Amino acid sequence: MGTTISGIAEGDLANVYTDETPQADETQAQINNQRILELQNRRDTMRTSQDQFTSTPQANGVNDGTFVSQVSGPTNPNAIKGQGNCLPTSLVMVGREFGKLAKDPNQSQSQINKVRQDANASPNNKEGVSYEEGATAAKKMGLQGKVVTENTDELKNSTDNKNKKVIVGVNPAILDPNRGYGPNEHHAIVVDSVDKAKDTAVIEDPNNQEGHTVVKLSDLEKARSTEKNKVLEVST
Repeated sequence: MGTTISGIAEGDLANVYTDETPQADETQAQINNQRILELQNRRDTMRTSQDQFTSTPQANGVNDGTFVSQVSGPTNPNAIKGQGNCLPTSLVMVGREFGKLAKDPNQSQSQINKVRQDANASPNNKEGVSYEEGATAAKKMGLQGKVVTENTDELKNSTDNKNKKVIVGVNPAILDPNRGYGPNEHHAIVVDSVDKAKDTAVIEDPNNQEGHTVVKLSDLEKARSTEKNKVLEVST
């Protein structure tokens, strides 16, 4: 028996009734073929539905050298363990996207450290950096930083603006429930684009190694609501 998808086994496609008596005719063959098509269509529809409604971010493999992780890996081989640098790391990605910082993995951690320093934040890497401190660091990078709140439409307008990047606050346990976050943690990510019609958003999460990832917009909004829809707008 094959793998079952929503109650339809792969083997069922091979188990359609066939009349093996001498009286089997063209009409019976047509019925069998139609039944096979119905099973295939139903199985494919169920598979598509299951794929669409996953809550886990789906990597699309896009990384043009701007993505940086705050944890050790190919994009940041010199990462500090146990750091609370999600916002500085997000700001490094934005700085690279605007051409303010080099796209060099070996410089990633030093760039993160510099952003934290420019933000006048605590030198303790285990402590987070506020959005207001991030705005200060953005200005020292030669960009404009502004802390605001944005609803979904405003967030979409910001991501549609080529001269603006947005860093948003989220509850990571809502956005990525399979990663083992606590229920009251705080996290910062970059949002690249919003598609309301498809209920999707493309994000860059500094706590993974996957580059640009696609999440459900509705999940993103739930995760943002616990952070009062706070946004750090960074523009040229």
